[in-house]
Amino acid sequence: MPVMMRNLPLRLKNLAVLVFSLIILYLAGFYFGGYLMTLFYFALTLPLLSLILCLITLAGMRYHQDFDTEHPVKGQEIHYRLTLSNESIVPIAHMHCSFKAIHQHMDLTMPGFSTYLKAKGEKTESYTFRCSYRGIYTVGLERIEISDPLGFITTSPSVLYRTFYVYPRILRIPQLPLEIRNWEGGGTGSSHGGDPDLSLYTQLRQYSEGQSIRHIHWKKFALTGKPFLTEYETTAEPEIRVYLDTRPCQGRGNQVLEIEDTSVEITVALVKYFLDRGIFLTVLAPGRDVFRFAGAAAADFDRFYRATINIMFQTTISPSQLFRSEGSSASHGNRTTLFITHLMDPELLGLIEDSLITETPFVLIYNGVGQERKGRVSPAFHRLREKGAKILVVENPESIVADLGAQ
Repeated sequence: MPVMMRNLPLRLKNLAVLVFSLIILYLAGFYFGGYLMTLFYFALTLPLLSLILCLITLAGMRYHQDFDTEHPVKGQEIHYRLTLSNESIVPIAHMHCSFKAIHQHMDLTMPGFSTYLKAKGEKTESYTFRCSYRGIYTVGLERIEISDPLGFITTSPSVLYRTFYVYPRILRIPQLPLEIRNWEGGGTGSSHGGDPDLSLYTQLRQYSEGQSIRHIHWKKFALTGKPFLTEYETTAEPEIRVYLDTRPCQGRGNQVLEIEDTSVEITVALVKYFLDRGIFLTVLAPGRDVFRFAGAAAADFDRFYRATINIMFQTTISPSQLFRSEGSSASHGNRTTLFITHLMDPELLGLIEDSLITETPFVLIYNGVGQERKGRVSPAFHRLREKGAKILVVENPESIVADLGAQ
């Protein structure tokens, strides 16, 4: 890539040394004459010659930045290669390259370096770094400094860097072992949600592990010894509503990023699960502007996935407050509501407890990353579970699939 000259700052210290030397040479030549005066005139041309050489090398300097991926995912390595070339017939005596900070919340940088490029020469530097967390990463040059041979002038040509949006992992959940009123899947009968209308019989289907036995066909079971489920048409399409807690995390350093990423990856896994099954889904996350997504088919997932880069954790209202602000319509019909939180919020726990009285289909998914074991098995969870509340606890980023699928 060709470069453009941005500035030409003078090194005043070197310039002062040059001026002082010229004065001494001039005085020596004035008083003694001869070759000293010739030396003085020659010294006068050195700064101009050095500047000309610097401009020649600048015109012939090229750089190329190569990245092995354009759309990295959390945990993926990015391989970066910088190639510098000097196409002029004059060597580049002094060159220094520095790089952008890769992530604003991580101590992740590429070390700068100084080099010399011979005429028609080339130099390549390679770096590898891992995108350990979702977010925005900047990769590439921040500054190139080229100095003239005498070091009087330094020029910084314009350079470019690349911005990468690193997305969360996509985790696939085989099944969610949750038996909730008005939702057990999506479509018809016991495997696909909605309220079954018992007058609208459709067919018998063999029972699979983890499904509800509420509509088991006992006569068929007695005849064959194998369990079958009676399927009925549903009176309404099921709906899932997910509330993601985006309030600031309690943790230190990169642990905060890990907690945030786990909550987002739980949400991504659930959205993937429901959309693949054609269940109408709404995702909401409070913030300065409420994050909203609605979809009903697998084709809608990519739109949600790209939008996750806009989910920011910030000082905002709780998901229970957002739920209540939407009115009573949020809990009627075939809707199941899931809350994903990383905070032990008494208000949210109270909302879950109140839902048990009205038999509202609520699920609480607690992100316990960063908590001690005793913090993840809160007595409040035990109490609510004994009353019938559906509460799942995710212990770490690597156990999301197992914990969501746990009985």
